[in-house]
Amino acid sequence: MRARYFNLCGVALLLASLTAGCTSIPTTATLWAPGSSLGLVSGGGGKGENEGMPVTGVTSALYQTEIGPIAWKGVQLATMTAGSPKLWNAPSDRYGMALAVASKSIGWAAGAGIVRYEAGNGWTTEATDMEAALSPTAPSSQRVVLTDIAVTPAGDVGFAVGTKGTVLKYNAVSKTWAKQQLSEAVKGKNFGSLKVFAADDVWVAGETLLHYDGTAWTEHVFAGGVSGLAANAPNNVWISTTDGLHRWNGTTWEHAFPVDGRTVGAPRIVQFGDKVVGMAVESGVPMGEVYVLTETTWSRETVTIPREVAFDTVVLADENTAYAKTYDNSGVWKYDLKNRVWSRFSD
Repeated sequence: MRARYFNLCGVALLLASLTAGCTSIPTTATLWAPGSSLGLVSGGGGKGENEGMPVTGVTSALYQTEIGPIAWKGVQLATMTAGSPKLWNAPSDRYGMALAVASKSIGWAAGAGIVRYEAGNGWTTEATDMEAALSPTAPSSQRVVLTDIAVTPAGDVGFAVGTKGTVLKYNAVSKTWAKQQLSEAVKGKNFGSLKVFAADDVWVAGETLLHYDGTAWTEHVFAGGVSGLAANAPNNVWISTTDGLHRWNGTTWEHAFPVDGRTVGAPRIVQFGDKVVGMAVESGVPMGEVYVLTETTWSRETVTIPREVAFDTVVLADENTAYAKTYDNSGVWKYDLKNRVWSRFSD
């Protein structure tokens, strides 16, 4: 799942930005150079897919999913590991804002609507109760874009969020998405990040922060809103705000990492075995810095971002490896968390 700031019809939407500035770093050998192959499909095929097709083309998006980081490369989705196979054919661009993957055979994509992938069937549209507002032809004053989607590994609990106060809940039986009724205080606010632990434990972040306990939505107020949300457990939920990073310990919020006037972009947090790893990048300024999480403690790394690059989404592949995509789709960069080194990875 990705998140970034962008402008739609003149409105700044809080979709968690990772912009940064930068030093020249030599290019390394690329695994995903044009014409190169990441391997052949080893299963999970779908309608219209070719098992002999190599993974090629420019990377237009990166997603952190339940089965690991995935790149939208050309017209394909591929896992971010050397020699990895193409996962599925990509859906159309109108659904490219967010991706949720329950397994290698089931997933969802969202943007101007929601589509579901099933092995052997390809992508099919799932109905929402707000199709008119999600249509690309809707008037700009009414149009809604879905910015994040999350579904539990069993595929039975799902939510999607978007602009204009949109929160959708999934009905796994009818395979439809229904808009949630929110309080007047939060209606119309834009949302960009989502975390679903269970049907009674859901977090939504954007111009405000909401928690769902299975019955009601509760607002947690932070001045300036929440620019990013990440979590690996119900008692280890992290958000980024204008005054730094805050942690929900299951009971209360802790102001865990003040950043002295700096703006930290959306954090990324993943658990690999017993190790919890996190990463965030200073947002909106040149020569930005990297922040790394060890268990529950963030530290500022003494490393700057490559000078020629402004990053969009950051994803974590393992406890020592992160990838970041540039805003202009000119390439993907790899970050070695252990040695604090950036290197060019692919187009």
